[in-house]
Amino acid sequence: MDKRLWGIAGASAVLFVPFVLLHADPYIEHAQSLCPHMLLTGLPCPGCGITKSLVCLYRGDLSASFGYHAFGPFVALGCMVAIAWLAAEHITGRRYLRGLVYNVRLAWAGAALLASYHVVRLADLLWHASLNDILVASIWR
Repeated sequence: MDKRLWGIAGASAVLFVPFVLLHADPYIEHAQSLCPHMLLTGLPCPGCGITKSLVCLYRGDLSASFGYHAFGPFVALGCMVAIAWLAAEHITGRRYLRGLVYNVRLAWAGAALLASYHVVRLADLLWHASLNDILVASIWR
């Protein structure tokens, strides 16, 4: 199977799962996180909140979407662009923008941006939350 189809399937799943959760549980924001890191430590991982961010984005609440994870709306946009780009590559059999997409410097810059955001988010959480608040978010409550 063409790797581009796997990419389309993955990006579609990232967009589809929050859509299903939105309709399965309208109060998903108040649900316990399913992130293994969050469940064990009570602290968010770098990706924690993206699903809830996408759920809020689907509701049209952009401020809540950015509140759950600043990269959530950008993940949605990136997935939509990836689906269109990979579909165009698959249909035409040609490769587009490979030098830009598979750029090591761009990947490191994205990783540094996500790591910086995560450190700021953790510092803010630890500054404002008590140990009890952190334990309530974990399975050790």
